[in-house]
Amino acid sequence: MTKHLPLTLLLTLVSYSILAQVVTAEYIFGGELNRVDNYITEKTGGAIHKISFDFGEDVIVNPSVMKMISEFSIMRIDFVYTKYRESSDFNQRQLNVRRVEALQKAAPFIFNNTSIEWNVYEIREAENRDKNEKFFHGFVVYMKPNYALKDGEWTISKKPLSSSSEISSIKSEMKKYACYDTIMKPVIKKKKQKSVWTGKYIPNNSMKAATGDRFDNKGIWGRKRIHPSGEL
Repeated sequence: MTKHLPLTLLLTLVSYSILAQVVTAEYIFGGELNRVDNYITEKTGGAIHKISFDFGEDVIVNPSVMKMISEFSIMRIDFVYTKYRESSDFNQRQLNVRRVEALQKAAPFIFNNTSIEWNVYEIREAENRDKNEKFFHGFVVYMKPNYALKDGEWTISKKPLSSSSEISSIKSEMKKYACYDTIMKPVIKKKKQKSVWTGKYIPNNSMKAATGDRFDNKGIWGRKRIHPSGEL
């Protein structure tokens, strides 16, 4: 009895196989070829690691360098080789592809990252084997600069930051510019009402005062002035 995989599982496996090979040799060599007299690394602010091959070989000479490369820190990779060949039957294209396959075997995560910039350089100055062997053959990996947040600005850090260090650095900076959601109610001071004299005087006799009698002067009896509130 023939057993068939469920359709959903089959589609998942097919999708995974496609995504796992997003960067191929055809993709790398399908772009522009840069022909130069010599290859010189560029200063980008980040670390630079070289993955080397001997002349005419497809075995990585320094595989230990892979420990220094992380998946999400790669910014750019330059593939460098020389134009020189000792035999007319030599196929440079095939050697280049084998070197890419060697890198893929050593660091498969690199080929899952489509954000990496790939460049291919061909050195033309190698006229003979002795001169050719002095040139670099392999991959130059440019790492992203290590940024640290300080005083509200991103600066390049000399030491690599771990994820926890980066988060801690960002949090400490955010505290300096924190916004509080507590609404502070303004304190309103009541202005003391100034008493203004009405110009009238109340009689000293309580009975006359109760009837509403008022005078324009205090007279000889020393009548008291009346304020706007009616208070004495």
